Amino acid sequence: MSAELTKEKFIARLKNREGGEYLYQISVLKTPNENYTKYAHEYILGTETEEIGCGKLQLKGINKIRRKDSYKYSHSKTAQSGSGRGEEWFVLDLFEKNKEYAQKVFGNVIDYQIPLKNSREDKRVGKIDFIYEKDGELYIAEIKAADSDESAMKAIIEVQTYYQIVDKEKLLEDYGKSPDTKINKAIVLFKNAKGGKQVCENELIKDLIDKFDINVVLL
Repeated sequence: MSAELTKEKFIARLKNREGGEYLYQISVLKTPNENYTKYAHEYILGTETEEIGCGKLQLKGINKIRRKDSYKYSHSKTAQSGSGRGEEWFVLDLFEKNKEYAQKVFGNVIDYQIPLKNSREDKRVGKIDFIYEKDGELYIAEIKAADSDESAMKAIIEVQTYYQIVDKEKLLEDYGKSPDTKINKAIVLFKNAKGGKQVCENELIKDLIDKFDINVVLL
């Protein structure tokens, strides 16, 4: 087990990103350590964010990627085709096999593993885990598997990053939604996972969820 970083070394790692890393991709941000959560909360609010009104925030320096191809594309994987990342296969299972359960929890699960990059030049750009529609509004969702030991902090920063990268007008157009449809953010966590416990118990995590205006779904 590696030694715990001091506040100075932890923040230095957040500042000194390698190869164009997004903030959520920095490994130390994944650890659900109480001190790390405190350091990250202080650093993010003091350095990485800007106000967008009504007490809400967004991350600095995250630019929208104008995707030329459709966000909607043909999926080659199926829930029966093998094992892989917990989040990816959970969403595949929801989308393909457990639509009744998915509808009960989320409403209409529209698509999964939605690409964000426009070209190979868009390095380190990930995919939205899934999007769903509920009560006439669209949700960009980031999910962590039941056995995930990652901090809720990572999920919060990850979904906020994707929300700022996505071309919202094109996303709505590609999925046949009205251009005035509201697009929200959601993190989906399991109650007994470390991240799920954090959103219920940690006041700093709750503060970030509020300031970034993120919906939480606990499974």
